[in-house]
Amino acid sequence: MRAHGENHPFTIASNWNPENQQINLIIKDLGDYTHRLPQRLNIGDTVQIDGAYGRFNFLDKNEQIWVSNGIGFTPFLARLKELAKQPSNQPIDWFHADRNLSSVIVNQWKDLAKQANVTLHYIPSETQRLSADHIVQSVQNSETRSLRPLQNSFSPTAEI
Repeated sequence: MRAHGENHPFTIASNWNPENQQINLIIKDLGDYTHRLPQRLNIGDTVQIDGAYGRFNFLDKNEQIWVSNGIGFTPFLARLKELAKQPSNQPIDWFHADRNLSSVIVNQWKDLAKQANVTLHYIPSETQRLSADHIVQSVQNSETRSLRPLQNSFSPTAEI
């Protein structure tokens, strides 16, 4: 995203809805720029969004395993919201480890996951660690599931 003359990478955390054309970004306060962003960016400001950077899509029709940690949940949350509207029978297990996730958010995600037909495995990293062994023990036929980089594309100019 480019705003106020600075470029910074953020992940889109909303599913696309052509009716309202709204994009949600979840931005973690990790430095001077993100700390000042709420005071500098106002409703109605024009920002430029370009990309995509990386390779992330959900077109693979194989059974999938999603793995995220911390703020890395954002693309999975966007896909989860989309699947909640149009669930599929494609088996998907989402493993998310985080140390600061409130029980309110975890419960919201569990509700969305249930609507989306996705199995959510939340790992509170204050007390547990996510490992490959944990995934293999938790998912039947894990060796046949897709667990690889995926791809997306999006590059509009948006108004907040």
